[in-house]
Amino acid sequence: MSEAIKMAATAADCVEELITDMLSGNHPDNYVLLGTLQSANTDIQVQLHVMQDERKFIDEVGAPLIAKTPAALASTSSKDLEFMLIHKPNELLKGITELQQKLNEYTDEK
Repeated sequence: MSEAIKMAATAADCVEELITDMLSGNHPDNYVLLGTLQSANTDIQVQLHVMQDERKFIDEVGAPLIAKTPAALASTSSKDLEFMLIHKPNELLKGITELQQKLNEYTDEK
């Protein structure tokens, strides 16, 4: 077995811990070094990278995926929500509807 394959095989032992650490520490990305290979005069570092940032997601061949736009109220503070509830209920309702759609998309993907 080549050294690269041996390094890649160790990734399975790291995935669960990386994801647990990422979620418990509220980190959008988490990495671990699996090893370093030497090829001629070049060092090649092999890493395992887990992430939640959908803007950085790639497909099976490494091409960037089209980033999903965040829901309208995803980053709205509770103070702003209270203001909207009183002064802009239609806008708040629109944002809630969009959040519901995003949630449905998310659950359909699972």
